[in-house]
Formats: sequence, C-alpha cells, structure tokens
Amino acid sequence: MVRAICSFAEVVYLEPAEKPAHKAIMERFVAVARSKNASPTWSDVRAALLHFDRAGLRGLVHDLYAASKDNQAFLHARLGLGHDQLQPFKACISNWICPDVMKNQPISVSKAKKAIADYKKAIGRPDGMAELSIFYCERATYLERLDKLRSRARNVGWGVEEELNGLWCAAALDEHHQGK
Repeated sequence: MVRAICSFAEVVYLEPAEKPAHKAIMERFVAVARSKNASPTWSDVRAALLHFDRAGLRGLVHDLYAASKDNQAFLHARLGLGHDQLQPFKACISNWICPDVMKNQPISVSKAKKAIADYKKAIGRPDGMAELSIFYCERATYLERLDKLRSRARNVGWGVEEELNGLWCAAALDEHHQGK
C-alpha cells in the first residue's frame, strides 16, 4: 500500500514538465528521505526549484505573495510596483515605535529597525534607506518626548505621573531607555 508523502499542491508545483507525475513523486520521496534528519538549506530549495516550470514558479510566487503583507511589501519594492514602495515599511516603523496604547500594543525598537533591514533585503536603494532611517529617527524622538513628559508630569497633578510611569513600565521602555 502506498502512503501519501506530500500534498496535492506540492505535486503540482514539483512535477517537471517533461516527466510523468508518478516519477516526480518518487523523486520527491527520495529527496525527503535523504534530508529527513537535516534542516533544509538554500541549496535544497535551489535544487527543488530546478524542477519547476514557468507556471509552477509563478504559482509559488503567488502563494508567497498571498501568505503575508511582508512578502507583498518585499515584492512591491523589489519589482518597483506602486507609487510609494516605502509606505509599508514606514507603516511598520510607526506601528512599532508609536503603537496604539489604548489597544495595549507594545513598543518594539528592534521590530521597527527590522523594517529597515527588510527594505534593504528587498531593494536597498540608498535614497530609500536614507528616507527610512530619517523616518525612524523622527518616530524614535517620540520615546524621548514621552520620557520628558513623564518626568514633568510629577508637577501636573495627582495620579498623572503614576499613570505615565505605568504606561512606560507596561511597554518595557525602562530597558530601552537605560541602554542609551
């Protein structure tokens, strides 16, 4: 009895144009059996891609595009699509540096910086890198303003300083501020 070793989608994408389907499945089985104990590497992916035809590659890119907004931003930037390829990267920076505190969203400097690194991987044009870096610095000044506001709040009135300190601590900003 034969047990299925891969999904229908894998068979469609991995079937070479010049080989029958059953032979492609057997080759896939051998590749899976060989690399079962080791994590796949780029070499494994590259070797698997050699068996794709044009439609299979297009389908794979479509699936990656549909899988996440990050993939969409990457492809838009790499292919020069849209009127502002920097917009999704700026949105990501803003979301992580200046989150909606009413929705309990955390601040993450590292994830904001990751947006710049993602743009660099996608296209890395110097003017785009400079624009994103400046945008990041402008948004990061928010943290400095919040810290100043927090220190001035002790003179405002009862409970204001405590509330701002609570927000600061809830966002784990003490660790970021001490690292400066």
